[in-house]
Amino acid sequence: PSTNSISITMKNSRFKSISINTINGKKMFQSNYDNKNNCMIDISNFISGVYIIKILTCDGQIISKKLIKI
Repeated sequence: PSTNSISITMKNSRFKSISINTINGKKMFQSNYDNKNNCMIDISNFISGVYIIKILTCDGQIISKKLIKI
């Protein structure tokens, strides 16, 4: 669970883009990155609930993770 911000770090890969959607599919955050392996995202304006983080890596993989905002 998280309250104000999340940190995303890739150990064996780098990411191209990150999006955060509600479980109903509403896009809350979208950003493109140029071959980064870490970032900090402010989620303080998100309401409490469950979100899906989708990470597109530079090698084309899509990684989905659950985020719980409290």
